[in-house]
Amino acid sequence: MKAWLLPGSRRRRVLLGVMVYVICTAVYFGFAARDRITKHTPYNHFALVADSWLHGRLDLRNPPPPYAGGNDFAELNGKWYVSFPPFPAVWLLPWVKIGGFVENVRDGQAFLWLAGLGPALLFLVLEKLRRTGKSTRSEGTNWLLALLFAFGTVYWFTAEQGTVWFAAHVVGVALCAAYVLFAIDAERPLLAGLMLGCAWLTRTPMLLLGVVFALEALRVSMRDGLPARRGGDLQLLY
Repeated sequence: MKAWLLPGSRRRRVLLGVMVYVICTAVYFGFAARDRITKHTPYNHFALVADSWLHGRLDLRNPPPPYAGGNDFAELNGKWYVSFPPFPAVWLLPWVKIGGFVENVRDGQAFLWLAGLGPALLFLVLEKLRRTGKSTRSEGTNWLLALLFAFGTVYWFTAEQGTVWFAAHVVGVALCAAYVLFAIDAERPLLAGLMLGCAWLTRTPMLLLGVVFALEALRVSMRDGLPARRGGDLQLLY
């Protein structure tokens, strides 16, 4: 147990991150509407996409269900598609496989289980900034900041919805945090690229996050600092 509590250790960071996830998940479930946990949502678009994938197709197997109200679907040559980027449907693949039918999948509950991951990864990002000397905040402050993001911003409202647009934001926050974690100091380029690609397939504007890794890679590769021109003379930025 002492190894898990040793200050500055990876195990301690993981343990505190897990605690953030557990607290967030418990609160999100505690405040969620009952039908978000026990029934499918009226906008279960990602479950429909996952069902299509499991049957080897990109278009929906049937026209959009009436309960979806015709929102966020597109028709092309008699085939129906979900108009949102598809990556969140990956999370629902096992749920749809086990449930057998889309209407058996409690998609709102599925995304509630995922909602605590973003704040937990945010804590790890803040800790990496502290560990690498880029932040002077304490471990306790970082932990509280992660919880403040989880419960003091619009993310709480987003996490409780479980429907298509909001579910994509929940997935996007987790991917964004994971990307930044790997991008700091350009430490994990392959993983950072994977997270960025998945984030783009979740919310397309997230492709702009690629600038973060590019700047980090430039910074760590310029050991003598970044060149800059001042008063006609070429100097170095430190």
